[in-house]
Amino acid sequence: MFRMNPIGLQSIGFNFSGAAASGLLNMSVMLVAADFDWFLDVHLDDDLLDALLVQIERGRARPSVSRTFHRRLESSVPDAIGSALDTDLRPPSESQRAFATRIAAKLQTSVPAAAWRYRTEMSIFLDACVEELSRGSDLGRYRKSTRR
Repeated sequence: MFRMNPIGLQSIGFNFSGAAASGLLNMSVMLVAADFDWFLDVHLDDDLLDALLVQIERGRARPSVSRTFHRRLESSVPDAIGSALDTDLRPPSESQRAFATRIAAKLQTSVPAAAWRYRTEMSIFLDACVEELSRGSDLGRYRKSTRR
């Protein structure tokens, strides 16, 4: 097993388990967060499993290949986890972050910590800022005239 910590969990890693450990092709990859007593078996189809086993063997023969594979896998797992999260738990988009920085400077306020972490909180913050800006501008009059 190799350890990684790209998303802030203290112990998260991968275990290869099942019959494949004994040479049979029926294996899952296990994502483990031991500190939270949580795991997920990710079952692989035969083609992907074959390719993974070849990759593992290459890594055994050449440690530099193994390290490179580990880095590639470690960098792709956070994206996969992030895209599987409920929408309200996903981080804000880059465009939301950039807009928040600009609008907070204009309003001379700071972006709340929760907004930097969660997309929904960022949307709430941005909506409140836009509302605040619209109170003193023509945008507010435009919004009222379109609600008739």
